[in-house]
Amino acid sequence: MGETDILCQQIEKKYDFTFPKEYRQMREQGWMMLKLPVAKNEAQFITPGHNYLLLNEMEWYPLEDILALDFSEYYNHLCVKIAPFAFTGNGDHWCWDIENGMRVLLCPHDSNEAVIYAPDFKTAIFRQALEGASLNQKDYPKLLERESALQARYATDLSLIFSSEWCELLRELSTRLPIPSETVLFNKNYKSLSLLTYKEREKIEKAMLHYPDMDKKITWWTEEAPTESA
Repeated sequence: MGETDILCQQIEKKYDFTFPKEYRQMREQGWMMLKLPVAKNEAQFITPGHNYLLLNEMEWYPLEDILALDFSEYYNHLCVKIAPFAFTGNGDHWCWDIENGMRVLLCPHDSNEAVIYAPDFKTAIFRQALEGASLNQKDYPKLLERESALQARYATDLSLIFSSEWCELLRELSTRLPIPSETVLFNKNYKSLSLLTYKEREKIEKAMLHYPDMDKKITWWTEEAPTESA
């Protein structure tokens, strides 16, 4: 038994859960192993095969960190039984909600309101791909080129866990010309340029995911222990 298998067993025992099959498949492909220094290995992100899978706002925790993390050191009383697997650029936690079908939660580091992001792990990955395609890159043409290449890679590599319908959509996004659009925020118009508009993304998510709890909020920790009813 290798070191990775031993770590996975220890994590599953600690959190009392079983890793989603898709997570294990992705890790076995080497998609969670970042090659350093990043500046000299940019091609790893867009090259299909056994390379790090770059997503919009989901960076993979090493297995050692998943095993070592103890949320009780930072948050008083947890309201949900969770296991972390990734983090965002500003330090929020992507977690599995163990007692609710392993749905994926986004747990902010500075708020006790978590977002119900997806019903399962692979759907969370698909949403990340769509969010990347809808990022405003009006001032960053090189990033638009990279996003097209990322979508092409997703369509190829993630066929391992995605449906053919999802892969076909991502492949179509990879060949698109950037779409200009405008967003009104605080009574001000903002122009954007992306492979997918926000409105398109919302329609796709509604039509293809059929998940009524998506983006609802729940309390994931409290200052005081909940009182038991008599």
